[in-house]
Amino acid sequence: MARIAVFTKYPESGKVKTRLAKDIGEDKAARLQKEMTEFALSNLWPLISRGHKLEVRFDGATLDQMISWLGDGLEYVQQGDGELGVRMARAIADGLKKDKEPVIVVGSDCPEINAELVLEAIEACKHSDIVIGPAFDGGYYLIGMKNFEPDLFEHITWGSSTVFEETIRKAKKLGLSVCSLTLLKDVDRFGDIEIFDKAKRKIGWQGLPFISVIIPTLNEERNIAKTLENARGVKVERIVADGGSTDRTRDVVKKCNVKLIYSKKGRAVQQNAGAQYAKGKILLFLHADSSLPGGFDSAIRQAYVNNFSFGTFSLGIDASGLGFRATEMIANARSKYLGLPYGDQAIFVDKKLFEDVGGFPIVPIMEDFLLIKNLTKESGNKPTILPQKVMTSPRRWQQYGLCKVFFVNQLIILGYYAGVSLEVLAEFYKKPSMQMGKAIVYELLKKFLHIKNNA
Repeated sequence: MARIAVFTKYPESGKVKTRLAKDIGEDKAARLQKEMTEFALSNLWPLISRGHKLEVRFDGATLDQMISWLGDGLEYVQQGDGELGVRMARAIADGLKKDKEPVIVVGSDCPEINAELVLEAIEACKHSDIVIGPAFDGGYYLIGMKNFEPDLFEHITWGSSTVFEETIRKAKKLGLSVCSLTLLKDVDRFGDIEIFDKAKRKIGWQGLPFISVIIPTLNEERNIAKTLENARGVKVERIVADGGSTDRTRDVVKKCNVKLIYSKKGRAVQQNAGAQYAKGKILLFLHADSSLPGGFDSAIRQAYVNNFSFGTFSLGIDASGLGFRATEMIANARSKYLGLPYGDQAIFVDKKLFEDVGGFPIVPIMEDFLLIKNLTKESGNKPTILPQKVMTSPRRWQQYGLCKVFFVNQLIILGYYAGVSLEVLAEFYKKPSMQMGKAIVYELLKKFLHIKNNA
């Protein structure tokens, strides 16, 4: 495993890409800096799923400003004082001290850096003292090592066209073996912008709209840490809306350094409260006992690019057995063909559309079902159902049994259409007794017979 440190500057107009700013203006240069950093981090994020660590070494901003820009799911470290060599040496020394694994330092201004290239660099660290990626301008876009070599960064003419050459000479003088990667171009001048445009076209990249993941909790100390960990991403914020937990849920959330708000009890109320604090263009409502799939943010953004208005993931149940697989299959068929996914599949929605329908209806049960119906009516479209699976806890099925949970869920839906009060249905969901089930069936029969007699 390795630690990848991405060097970047906060995109403040007049303080970044100064050479480019002379040709395109300071504001455009700042926007380019912003977009290139997001592009780089997006391309490198898949390394997380392979067990590597990704940190942002930043300059020109506070930690709060960085989180506001790139979300709370990244590790941030100030570059600190000193010339570039001093700052890179510091990043490598810190990384080796933390993990005792190879550290790879990359810049954010080389659009062709991706996860595959960094994996190549990590592999090269196994048999070389130094791995380096040369740039056309005479510098380098990547440097990595498994042992700290501070002398390698001293007496180098930083910012010149001889940085790579000087570094290679220094390595040879120190007796270090070197692996050189593919020669690539940085974006430093006006003519280089086409390199970035070409890289974006190659993967169909259209930017990173911000995603707010909203998680309602009530006594979820056993599940919430895993749920939050799997909800990390680039330009993703995580908001926990707690409804009055009496266990350690709040303490666990606070240790995860995410936004925690306090709300009245009730899933609909809590999710609406979280949405009020969300800054994202896209809202993602996630149950506290569910885990998002790897690359969830990319999947949602691709749907966004394809003009989605709302949708969910497919359902996965975190347990083995044919009964659970059959339950998944039924749920996913219902979602796909009837357009009726449930909340445990993680509902994502354009924030404006969510606000247009008034958010989740404040009801004791079926808030997800009713939201989907309202979104469908307002947008004129069925929900987008993504193939990736949200893995949800099997605890309810294990508590009551697969068949019982299935029939209870269907009876609640039928009861809703028969006019049974949502308060009664909510009580039946919490304590699915035979007596309450019979009462709902009785209401169904009355409704059916009334329709039949009128016919």
